[in-house]
Amino acid sequence: MPYRKGAYPLPQSMLKLMWIEGQSPIAYTEGLQMGRLHDSPSMVTRLQAVYGLA
Repeated sequence: MPYRKGAYPLPQSMLKLMWIEGQSPIAYTEGLQMGRLHDSPSMVTRLQAVYGLA
């Protein structure tokens, strides 16, 4: 991440955005000692927006 971009909202976690044919998009987040699959459209949209800040 370039320094000029400033603070990144996901510094201590991993985010994977997935599009599966015939299904709504899903997201997987992973942090220290935990992982979570998100299928709520509002949460996936929010995570896509956070990722888009990069």
